[in-house]
Amino acid sequence: MSGLRAFPIALALLSSVSACAGTQSARGSLHYSDEAQAAYKRGMDRFRDEEWPEATEAFRAVQREYSASRYATLAELRLADVMFRQETYTEALAAYRAWLRYHPSSDESVHAHFMIAHCYVKQMPDDWLLVPPSFERDLSSVHDAEGALSRFIRDYPEVSQLVEARCFFG
Repeated sequence: MSGLRAFPIALALLSSVSACAGTQSARGSLHYSDEAQAAYKRGMDRFRDEEWPEATEAFRAVQREYSASRYATLAELRLADVMFRQETYTEALAAYRAWLRYHPSSDESVHAHFMIAHCYVKQMPDDWLLVPPSFERDLSSVHDAEGALSRFIRDYPEVSQLVEARCFFG
C-alpha cells in the first residue's frame, strides 16, 4: 500500500520539476532573444557610424552566436547593405539574391528587391572624360537595371521606395 501512496507524490514532484524546466526554458529563450537584439543593435550603431569593418564583424558575430534568432537573418541582410555602402555592388547583388533565396516571404524582402535594382543602377556605365561614351560600352547592366526596376515597380506598387525607383528611370 505504501508504494501506491508514493506514486501520486512522485507524479506531483515530476510535474513540478517539468513546470520549472519550462519556465527556465522560456526565460532562457527570452534572454537569448534580448542578447541577440542587443548584439544586432551594436552592429547597427556601427553601420550608422559608417564603421564598415566593425559593423561587418558585429553582424557576423550575430549570425554566429545567435543563428536561431531573427536577428541573424537581419544581420545577414545588413551585411549585404554594408557591401553596397562600400560600393562593392557585384558582391552586394550576390548577397541580396542569396538572402532572398532563403527568406522570400520576409518583411525585409522588399528592401532586398529594391537594393538589387539599386545595385544594377549603380553598375550602369556613366560618361567620363577619359573613357568612351556610355553608348559605346557594354550596356547589359543598363538592361539588367531596367528589368529589375520594372519588376520592383510592378511587384511593389505601394512601398516607400517606389518614388526613388521611378526616379532612376527619370
